[in-house]
Amino acid sequence: MKFLGDIEPPQLDEIKTIISETAKKFKYFEVALDKFGFFPNQKKPRVFFINVTAGDKLKSIADMLEEKLQGLGLEKEGKFKSHITLARIKQSKNITSLIKTAENISLKGNFPIKEITLYKSTLTKTGPIYEKVASSSLTV
Repeated sequence: MKFLGDIEPPQLDEIKTIISETAKKFKYFEVALDKFGFFPNQKKPRVFFINVTAGDKLKSIADMLEEKLQGLGLEKEGKFKSHITLARIKQSKNITSLIKTAENISLKGNFPIKEITLYKSTLTKTGPIYEKVASSSLTV
């Protein structure tokens, strides 16, 4: 929902508290998979993603987190777009094929959103390594 960047250890406990407080204010819900897309666009794709519906609920959570995290001095990000990142694109080789294939695929299915999770990413030569730092359950 939000990229935090480099976090100092004292901020981490405050961020965990903000996530916990925010999670308590929302009930769990379901989202559905939608269409594929590219950030920033198809002409210069850097990220391949799939949209998810129920974006209004995700946006409400993102807006609350954004507001509270600004109080810690973290910068506000641009407009929220509910999506799941599938891949980062490093070169444009075969991108036309990916775009055409993505246009012809339709995925169906819902899945629950039950918690807000904070991940740490460590960049390595072979790609990022993600580590779960904290999570807070939404209310039932």
